[in-house]
Amino acid sequence: MGTKKKPLKPVPKRAADGPAVLAIDPGWTTGWAYMAPWDGVFTGTFGGDGVEYEAETRKLIKRFAPDQIVIERMPREMDQRTGAITALIENAVVAYGKGHSRIAPGEWKPVTNKHALPFEMETQHEKDAFRMGMFYLYKCHFIPRPIDMDELL
Repeated sequence: MGTKKKPLKPVPKRAADGPAVLAIDPGWTTGWAYMAPWDGVFTGTFGGDGVEYEAETRKLIKRFAPDQIVIERMPREMDQRTGAITALIENAVVAYGKGHSRIAPGEWKPVTNKHALPFEMETQHEKDAFRMGMFYLYKCHFIPRPIDMDELL
């Protein structure tokens, strides 16, 4: 489970008051991004067989203790394995007991994909999780633009 930490810059009060968010892009290779004004941004991926998806999600939750978790709401036509992976991830999220949201790709991709990423990420899954988390912060009015790293870093 690789992670990257980006250096912090002073942040505006509005973003500094924002939540710590863990965004998860479920799939065979599951991408994740954690972002918090006081802690920076971490991204990574995990995969495996069966219950490893739930265990890895629990590890991320324990490590970061996010205020909000955002999970991509997959389209109806997802394959059976992706559906099972998503269910395992959601088990860990529901057990955590804090807020979580589900966001469809059709909601966040049109808004965030037109913006350049502020730093390199190794996989598309990390990029998607990062963009989804930024979209959540934008949608909830914690940042003024969909990908505004100046607000977080």
